[in-house]
Parts: sequence; structure tokens; C-alpha cells
Amino acid sequence: MEIRVERREEGAQKAEGHTVMIDVFRAFTLQAYAFHQGCEKIILVQSADQAFDLKRNHPEYILTGERDGVKIPGFDLGNSPSAVARMDLEGKTLVHTTTNGVNGIRYARHADQIVTGAFVNAKATAEYLKRCHPDVVSLVAMGWRNRDTEEDLLCAEYFRSLLLGYEMDSLSDRLQQLRYQEGRKFFNPDTQDIFPRADFSACIQKDIFDFAIIINREEGYDTARCIHRKYFFFDIDGTLTDDATHLVVPSALRTLHALKQQGHFVAIATGRAHYKAVSFAESIGIENLVCAGGGCLVKDGQVIESNALPHEQTVAMLQKADRDGIGWLIMKDDSDGVWMRDFRFLETAGFRKELTTYHYDPSFDYHDTRTIFKFYLAYTKEMEKDLPWIDEMGRLRMTEDYCIYQYDEKKKGIMSMMDHLQAPYEDVVVFGDGMNDLVMFDPMWTSIAMGNGEEKLKQKADYVTAANTDDGIEKACRRFGWIR
Repeated sequence: MEIRVERREEGAQKAEGHTVMIDVFRAFTLQAYAFHQGCEKIILVQSADQAFDLKRNHPEYILTGERDGVKIPGFDLGNSPSAVARMDLEGKTLVHTTTNGVNGIRYARHADQIVTGAFVNAKATAEYLKRCHPDVVSLVAMGWRNRDTEEDLLCAEYFRSLLLGYEMDSLSDRLQQLRYQEGRKFFNPDTQDIFPRADFSACIQKDIFDFAIIINREEGYDTARCIHRKYFFFDIDGTLTDDATHLVVPSALRTLHALKQQGHFVAIATGRAHYKAVSFAESIGIENLVCAGGGCLVKDGQVIESNALPHEQTVAMLQKADRDGIGWLIMKDDSDGVWMRDFRFLETAGFRKELTTYHYDPSFDYHDTRTIFKFYLAYTKEMEKDLPWIDEMGRLRMTEDYCIYQYDEKKKGIMSMMDHLQAPYEDVVVFGDGMNDLVMFDPMWTSIAMGNGEEKLKQKADYVTAANTDDGIEKACRRFGWIR
């Protein structure tokens, strides 16, 4: 990652890659407080006339801004973050114009993406940037009236340290020293109505908000929205893929990449074994997996956790199968290979339809096999009534002739992934369609059922979207504002 520090308007004009527009005193600090208070979006305009035009068409909009620090006549608010911090802005739209920060955004037209920069959410913004893996990050210290200011340059330095992973020396002391530099205006008793002392304190708070603020073009205006990172887990069959074609629904694929672009965590959650799931994930550009029914976790393409079935319980099941003459196959590693000691499974169920490598070993002893990831038992539905022990472990019937016993803890796998990420469970969003997805639909987080899903799953869901082939994933993500 190449990091460039640019200054003022001419720096904004040169900015490339992912660009951080920094205005600590006070524009982008104010925006962070506004979003914390529930603001939905902030429309950025260059002039007061543009703001008044918007207000005429949308009387509910709140006008906020300044010229030379002074509140613009006719506006609802000035540019004071401490004033905004006391307001209820739930669902509101602000229209914002300022002398430097907001107006400076219009110059950054070579940027791939623009985010705002301030101390109050610097760490969250830096984390967002790192997740985007940009080749170039431009840090633009906007200053004041086309001159450098200490607070914006210090903030650029802080961003650089966060992006490169080193600690800044004496940052807290340097923040306090700002009161004797550009921050002097906040301590002038004659200008407290313009630059209140509380604004200084509001602006030098470090990393108190956990979201980034992204600028996008909406309806002809640069528009700021905050990005609260969500953690998405998608089932495959019937959710991402069309059951008729077994191909990924185009709008679903488009949405996955839009979510990643917005800085969200995107993962596949599937019962498929790792060797199967990883090839599918790689084909659609996803690096994170909760696979093998939650038993295997993959983060950024690397396996970080792999759990076999409980050995004692598995051996007990296989012993009962032997006692009752039930044929079995055992998967003891991450491959399509299965082991058998005799041909009873094949005699009852035949060859599996999926690609399978069969290893016949008359001396194979499952007691000595410490890692069993999955096993198959060959019995028909009609035989079940005579086999009361078959439900002592979770099973899945895929054909008339056999059942699969595998790790079936997708919810537990998702929780374990969130623990690895040190992220709150409440930020999880799961998408599913089948009965096997019931286990990951939990009140702790947001559960979304596909319109083509099972009725029982829909009843447990927080929201039922359209069918997957009717762009259900994309529609849900747009409805909740996760993508634009």
C-alpha cells in the first residue's frame, strides 16, 4: 500500500486511489457526531443557494454549515459538533456546506473512493481502508483558507500510523497542544458563539466511533453515509445458487462484491466439506468460509480452525452400525476419499452420485482413527423404525438409501468466526433458504430467509426477501442500506 500525504485544495486535485479528506476543525468531526446521533445521510453542497434549493423541495432537511466559521443566515445549524452531539437526528437528512472540508471534496475527482477523516473515527476508517486493499491511499489535510493547519496534518500522521501499524509517540499530548495552535480560537471568550470551547474537546476525542464515512454520488450530489460494518454469512444452494441451473445468481454475485466494496465482511456458511466449499468460494472471489457444517473456519483464505466429529460418540455410532449390519463409509481427511472395511454400504446404497474416491481396507479400524470429519450410514427410510439409535447424532438424509453424519453447528461456527474477528454477534447477518439453515437463524443477529425458502425457516426469519432468482439478496441488502 502506497500512502501519500497531500495538502489543501491542490493536494485534493492530485489525490488518487482511496482518498481520505481530513478536516478535524470541524466539518468531518461534525459529520461523525451527526451519524452517531442517528442521521441517515448528509448531502454535501458548495453554496448556500444549493442548500436552500434542497430545503424548498424537502422542508424536513436540516441545513448546517458555515462561512469563515460563522453560521450561515437562514440555516438551522452552524458547524458545531458539540451542538450536533446534543440533537436527536434519527432518520434525518442534513445538508452541509463549509469553507474548506466539504467544498474541498469537489476537487478530489481522481480518487477511486472518498472517505472523510477526523480523529473521532480514524481507527474505524483506517480499518475500512485496509479491508479494501487499495494500492494507493491519499491523505489530504485540507487546512484552512488554503494554508496548512496543525490538527489536519497531525490527523494525517495518525492515519499513516494506523495504516502501517505503528504507534505514534505522545499523540495524546500533541492533541492537547492543539489548543495553543489552531485550537486557540475555541478558547477566545469573545467568539464562544462561533467557536465554543466544547467543540475543541469534541474534535480531539480519539476513536470514539466505530464507523467510516463514505462519500458517494447520489442524485447529482456528493452524499456522505456512515458504514457500520456487518458480517454476512450466505448459504450456497438455493440462496446464492439457482437450484435449476446450480449457477450463482448474477445479482447475488454482484451484491457480494458490492458488500465487500463497502467494507463489510462476507463469508460462505455451508455444510459442504472444506475441499468442496473452498473451490466454490474461490470461483466467486470470497476468501472467508464457515464450512463443514461449522466445523471448519477459513479467514482470508487460511484455515484458522478445523474440528472433527466427537471421537467417542462417533465410535459408539459406528459400533452400533456394525452390530446391526449397517454399512458405513468414513471421511477421515479433507478430500473426496472415504474408507470402508467391507462392501456393505455399496451393496445397500450403491455408489454415491458425487465424485468419491473409495478406499477399501479390510484392516481399517475406526477406533484408531482420531479424526473423523464425516461418516455415511446406509439405511433406507423404511429401516429407520428398527434403528432407534440413528438420531443420537445429527444426520442429514440426502438420498433414499443413506444418511450423512457430519459436524452440524453452523451457528457455533459463525460465533467462533466472530470471536476470531473480535466482532459483536449482533452485527451478523445470515441468509438461507433450507431447513438445514434453521440452526444459524438466531435472535442474536439478523436472519433473512429467501422467498424460495422453506416455510418454517421464513417463520423464524427477521425478514423474508424475494426469491433468489428474483434478486432477493440484492433487494434485501438495498432495503437495509448495506449497499447503494
